[in-house]
Amino acid sequence: MPGSSLTSSQTNLVVAERNGGIERLKLPSGFYQSPRVSPDGKRMAYSKIDDNDANIWTYDLSHRTAANRLTFGGHNRFPVWSSDSQWIAFQSDREGDKAIFRQRADGTGPAERLTTPAKGMSHVAESWSPNADTFLFDESDGSYVSLWSFSMHDKKATAFGSVRSEGATNAVFSSDGRWVAYQVIKGTRTEVYVQPFPPTGAIHQVPVRRDNHHPLWSRDGKELYYVPGPDEFVAISVTTAPSFSFGDPIPVLGNHLLNLSPTNPRPYDVTRDGKFVGLVSSGNSDAGGATDQINVVLNWFHEFADRVPAK
Repeated sequence: MPGSSLTSSQTNLVVAERNGGIERLKLPSGFYQSPRVSPDGKRMAYSKIDDNDANIWTYDLSHRTAANRLTFGGHNRFPVWSSDSQWIAFQSDREGDKAIFRQRADGTGPAERLTTPAKGMSHVAESWSPNADTFLFDESDGSYVSLWSFSMHDKKATAFGSVRSEGATNAVFSSDGRWVAYQVIKGTRTEVYVQPFPPTGAIHQVPVRRDNHHPLWSRDGKELYYVPGPDEFVAISVTTAPSFSFGDPIPVLGNHLLNLSPTNPRPYDVTRDGKFVGLVSSGNSDAGGATDQINVVLNWFHEFADRVPAK
């Protein structure tokens, strides 16, 4: 995975209003992935790829301090915050396999291994439950991805229902921890579903428009954001009682944020006050970016293979 990103040009990290307005964060252009806002709303974690390194960084959203590099050793990607904003889980190959580790968000103490993939498997953390006792992760054998939950109490993994996809599930807990939204890639289509947690066998599919992907719950759990197609973001209301139902999709964000394919990690997150943190092209003048440029990306296949199953 050395020196890689799945986009061929550098990006900027920005904060976008739901219905317009965009502010570039005080970070240089770079190869960024997986921006994730801490539950307390104070910080953001993200993956950054530089030359032959991939590491997790954190950034104070109040702009008061410079970005802080969290991880050292191996290639480290796909950060996920614990509900108390004290820990960050991430994938690392520092011990040879592609396992999930966690590190204190302030950088103190050593990284702790959480999972041990079987030979030929890789793990990617997706979402941590609000009560901090469980996180969701993808297990990939290079051809298919299955969704699992990991108990922090007994350190055991359990298959989440029978979710099986031809690529990343991008699964995410609702704010109350009672629901999980995820995507399933089937050939050329991607569909978004919601299941209760723990799973009961009930499965609810988001109304299909084209290729729904990259789901994310609103902070109050009343809406689900997702991408229905190129250059689109929508919000759909979700009612869970007395019965489960979806409303009608409503466009949000315009075409401000970079829209990546379903095989990529979700390229955006939502803040506590309903704004969005995401990626834009470094040539996006609306976000104060630089002029368009062409970048040569070397040795990108290793990361591509992690997120896109072999055929």
